[in-house]
Amino acid sequence: MVQLKGFVKPEDQIKIVRMCRQLGSGPGGFYKPSYKNGAKLNLWMMSLGKNWDLTTRSYGPTRPFDGAQAPVIPEAFKVIAQTANSTASGFPQINPDICIVNYYTNSGKLGLHQDKDESKSSLS
Repeated sequence: MVQLKGFVKPEDQIKIVRMCRQLGSGPGGFYKPSYKNGAKLNLWMMSLGKNWDLTTRSYGPTRPFDGAQAPVIPEAFKVIAQTANSTASGFPQINPDICIVNYYTNSGKLGLHQDKDESKSSLS
């Protein structure tokens, strides 16, 4: 793991949040995800590039519950990811095609966890 503390300046973080708010209020924007058993996550989620389906645990072109397409990843987000990746030496060049944006209310939280759904090829 490489931590790039202070990599994104506070003013750029504000711009990112504003872009996410704008994208999240449009088609394919924020929704409250739920599992097959109906349990809801304590957050609002939006996928950019491709949609994440909690029930199949895979990415696809549309959200199964409403058919919405994921908004396009803003070029500024791609540049940040590519620059961070190249700054963290030892990682191959990337072309980001998926971005998950989570929004938590004051009562929302995400506990320590590890996403194990990524294929080895997506991490190399």
